[in-house]
Amino acid sequence: MTATPTLRLHRGLCLGALALLPALPALLPHHYQPIPTFHQEWSAAALSLVALTWLLRPGPDGRVDFPEIAWLPLGLLGIAIAQGLLPGAALPERLLMFALYLVWAGLMMLLGRRLTADLGLERLADLLAAALLAGALFQALCGFAQATGVARLPWVFVGPAGGLRGNVGQPNNLADLLWLGVASGLYLRSRGLLGWPVASAALLCLIPIALLSGSRAIWLYATALLVLSAVWGGPARRSLLVGSALALALTVAGEALLVTGLLAPPNPASSAGARLAASGGGDPVRGVLWSTAWRIFLENPLLGAGFGQTTRQFLDHVLQLPPRSLPGLPEHVHNLPLQVLTELGIVAGALLVVLGLRWARDRWRQERDCAGWWIAATATIVALHSLLEYPLWYGFFLAPAALVAGAASGRAQPLQLGPRIPLLIGAVVVLGSMLLAVLRSDYALLEDTVNGRLPGNGPQARQEAAAAALSRLAGQALLRPYVDLTTASLMDDSAAALEIKRATCSRALAFSASREIVFKCAYLEALGGDLEGATLALRRAAAAYPDQAKRVQADWAFRAGDDPLRAMLLARLAPGQPATSDGTRPGPSDRR
Repeated sequence: MTATPTLRLHRGLCLGALALLPALPALLPHHYQPIPTFHQEWSAAALSLVALTWLLRPGPDGRVDFPEIAWLPLGLLGIAIAQGLLPGAALPERLLMFALYLVWAGLMMLLGRRLTADLGLERLADLLAAALLAGALFQALCGFAQATGVARLPWVFVGPAGGLRGNVGQPNNLADLLWLGVASGLYLRSRGLLGWPVASAALLCLIPIALLSGSRAIWLYATALLVLSAVWGGPARRSLLVGSALALALTVAGEALLVTGLLAPPNPASSAGARLAASGGGDPVRGVLWSTAWRIFLENPLLGAGFGQTTRQFLDHVLQLPPRSLPGLPEHVHNLPLQVLTELGIVAGALLVVLGLRWARDRWRQERDCAGWWIAATATIVALHSLLEYPLWYGFFLAPAALVAGAASGRAQPLQLGPRIPLLIGAVVVLGSMLLAVLRSDYALLEDTVNGRLPGNGPQARQEAAAAALSRLAGQALLRPYVDLTTASLMDDSAAALEIKRATCSRALAFSASREIVFKCAYLEALGGDLEGATLALRRAAAAYPDQAKRVQADWAFRAGDDPLRAMLLARLAPGQPATSDGTRPGPSDRR
């Protein structure tokens, strides 16, 4: 049947959203507290909703294929529901956000499977690879602007000193995106869609910026692409092998130029090779993260410690760690399998491993064509990154990854939904659009509040405006944890409204035990009469944030003359003083 102009327009709209999804969100330069990636993830969700309307198009036999890999988000959703039924396992608001992300990932997997049926895997790979390469080149341009000191441009993110961040705002995420661009460029070359001069020029743009990002993982990416190309069969093997060898050679040559001083980077000690040499190939911080995460999992093996509870769990364990072994309390253990085990338990870990391995095995058994190599290469880069960081916790990584996982799934079960498909997808798109609109408006108010942008003549007026804004936002479930954290950060530590403040502290600490609130909340516990609990909380806070502890001690010493309770706590916080009621210092088993 000939497509009508409306269908052709819709097709172009959906494919345009799909092309923008892997590239545009990470290029947005807006990064402000309390959620630096909010606008990037919001735009990824909006583009996903547009792309999902593809499922409204007439399909073969009115059928939707459910890819086997989609059982992963569905299974994790069941575990999240189970945690929600257990009192105190996790914050309901965090579980709600987790559930929405899982539904998002599952729908993108369904969409990927449908796109493979409608377009073919090769055409879909062409579209996504071109988008990734274009996005990576724009990231490299932003990185170049940062490296050369001309980053004061409205479309370039200006971040903290030391290391390139691109517009994605994080060096390791930048390196991942750049090497996804490298893999995509090699794929397009092997498909004959790029000539060698253009592909080589792209590599020369991407690889130096990846080196200057300081991410040590680029050596894993470069080696993995070469090994994958070497073992890959098919007619394009030679082209892929030559391209991967060229990428590795350029990486080695670029690092050599940096080491010898022939190229002068902004910070010579922050290049990928320099950081790898300085660390001796190891990472003691990740060692502490992983060993502590394993201990937390062993204490909560079945359903985990609760989604989003990593920071609180590390606060509870901080006295068992070597002094200054961590730069603070982590939100993530920087390893996907361990993170799943820690927060969601053994069943979730088994789902991840079994379904992931089955997906990889099925892909390996497929025809060794160029599209298969691109899927394997991009999956390998994201998997390696996920073993060292947490890219899939960002929507602009998760959505494209879920799309490709569903598209490349070798197993699927047909769902005979018939005419219900338009109703279901239509409901998802309408409700999702309404949610995104409200969320964007509410978050804009929260961001202005956190960053002191609310209007007001004088500190008192601005403080009242902030209190009014936070009161209004308290009913927004998805933002409530950030509202509690902001409220706890802004409130004083006086005895006024003590029980309200203690309740706010309890919720905020369960979300994020930040350096701005841990000492304050410990003092409020002491005001409430729990001296032993306050002392233990102070010990943990000082162990987690030793530099902040020095500032707090100086401030409390100044205020202790008129506050005997503060003076008592200050004495207990001093080294060598007891933290428990029996006069002993807390040991490995002293946890509450």
